Amino acid sequence: MNEILVLAEHRDGELRDVTFEMLGKAAKLAESEGGAVSALLLGAGVSDVAEKLTAYADDVLVIDHGNLTNFNSAVYQPVLAQVVKSRTPSL
Repeated sequence: MNEILVLAEHRDGELRDVTFEMLGKAAKLAESEGGAVSALLLGAGVSDVAEKLTAYADDVLVIDHGNLTNFNSAVYQPVLAQVVKSRTPSL
């Protein structure tokens, strides 16, 4: 197993509980199967949120852009697809 990519969910500057649940599961799987856990954070002005992720993932990828201020699947989906295509995580 190579990279496990977890999309970090956040709202109002705080990470959602599901993000920590997914990162925990990913870490256990990466430990048993070999590999690394990466967290992907999409948003605008999310550097404080990104800092919190460093304790839970081997790598934190941040895409910070004004178009990602508010969740909109039509905007987020192509960004997420491009990251997945370029990094080709195993999960």
